[in-house]
Amino acid sequence: MKKNLSFVLLVVLTLFFFNSSKLKANQFQMKPLEDATYRNFDGTTNVERLVQIEYKDEVSKLRYNVLEFDNNDPDIHLVTVSDYVNFKWGMKPLEGMIYSFQQKYPHLEVLGGVNGDFYDINNTGHPIAPFIEDYEVIKGSRTERNLFIIKADDSYEIGRAKSDGYEILVLDENREVKFREKIAKFNAPAANENEIAVVLSSYEGTISSSLNPLLIEASDIKYTGSSFERAKGSLSSVANIVDLDHESFLIMGKNLPEIVTTNDTVIVQHRLKDFEDVRGTMGGAEMLVENGEVSSDVTSITGFEAKVRAPRTNVGIKADGSVFFVVANGRDEDGEGVPGLTHEESGQLMKSLGAVIALRLDGGGSSTMMARNFDGTFTTLNKLSDGHMRSISNGILIVRGDIPEQPLEIKGEDTRTVFETPTNVFVDHQNNLRFSKINGATRYIITAGNKQFETSKNVFSLNSLNPGDYEIKVRVKSNLNGKTSLNSEEIFYKAKHKTTDELLNWLIKFAKNKN
Repeated sequence: MKKNLSFVLLVVLTLFFFNSSKLKANQFQMKPLEDATYRNFDGTTNVERLVQIEYKDEVSKLRYNVLEFDNNDPDIHLVTVSDYVNFKWGMKPLEGMIYSFQQKYPHLEVLGGVNGDFYDINNTGHPIAPFIEDYEVIKGSRTERNLFIIKADDSYEIGRAKSDGYEILVLDENREVKFREKIAKFNAPAANENEIAVVLSSYEGTISSSLNPLLIEASDIKYTGSSFERAKGSLSSVANIVDLDHESFLIMGKNLPEIVTTNDTVIVQHRLKDFEDVRGTMGGAEMLVENGEVSSDVTSITGFEAKVRAPRTNVGIKADGSVFFVVANGRDEDGEGVPGLTHEESGQLMKSLGAVIALRLDGGGSSTMMARNFDGTFTTLNKLSDGHMRSISNGILIVRGDIPEQPLEIKGEDTRTVFETPTNVFVDHQNNLRFSKINGATRYIITAGNKQFETSKNVFSLNSLNPGDYEIKVRVKSNLNGKTSLNSEEIFYKAKHKTTDELLNWLIKFAKNKN
């Protein structure tokens, strides 16, 4: 009897230790190989770790960086960015995109960023998934792709878009939406004056003048292959229908001739259902984490692809809605002995860092993470596997300041009155433009030469202006409380080159104010 009990006990213990070791082997474990490095940058925080990971009987080294920002700071935002050119796409390193963005918006501060979507690397540079930048649908096809979605209220989601054909938007000179409607006919004339239609230069048929077509001189038209993506332009003041070419398009239907003026911007784009309040989207591949667990998108991967380790760029959202970015080094076996992550290991890592939902962005040689130093320069946080920064299609930036607002759309009767005009406009001894506050105003538009800036305050630094002479005027931007005001009287301002001492003093003061 004792022998039988001993045998049973031995079997139970054997099964226990076997199952325990098997469970341990299937657990994702990270063991630190050096102390973590914590860094505070200008508006972002970063932690870098070198660890040994153990998962499914595999052991490897991993170096990764996490980049976070204060999601509760109303002055810090995420924006999508690209450097696409008119009538084409394009590619540029993330650092180049940052500097291009700063030239376009010199009053905003870029605090950091990561690379974005997969793209046509060998040809045009177009992104694979739908891409929205500054509320405009630049690319709307391939809606089966997963998206990181940035909304107007600075909330974030990961999901997919639903296509609903094409739409036309007419924005006035104050960037208010005068008209928005689904297009009934694309590259075909309207059946009657009640249909909205858009015709491109590739159309070979005839169009009746009774439809009152309008010729739009395009500032941009984009395709992916033969698939139309979007067009943007303004009403031609002199040309007519016979002048339609590859840099123009026709719109027709309803009362468009009474609506569209030469001061308006006309946009034709993919209509994505319930995406009107989306500031930007960034495409990715597999879901890494869903509902707080590693996604079946990556656990179901088999064969060679399941074992491939490479540099990775991932974005995750925590339970409190905050966002963080992770870039894992890879392809560095001959250096630090860091091969990178598999897709499933990426999911395990994102889960361990607190993501309840996470998405894999483009990786490999595209993986790039940058942060702004207190002196305004930028640091690349990850080791670039190409040995240099790769030209990419687009990216996500963390920025500080008053970014452009969602275009206002008034539905129904417009009963707003015009805002009062700002007065007492002057420049103080610190090169700050100052003017009177206007009741009900939430934003002001400052025009300096050929540049325009939005600000929520009645004090605006002019230190970002390039040296030169400027005529400056201010107006109240329209909102739900009122219509855009008239411009203030112009004042003249001369932006000078800063001396070395002035620049050093300004940088010292700037750094102190940020600490």
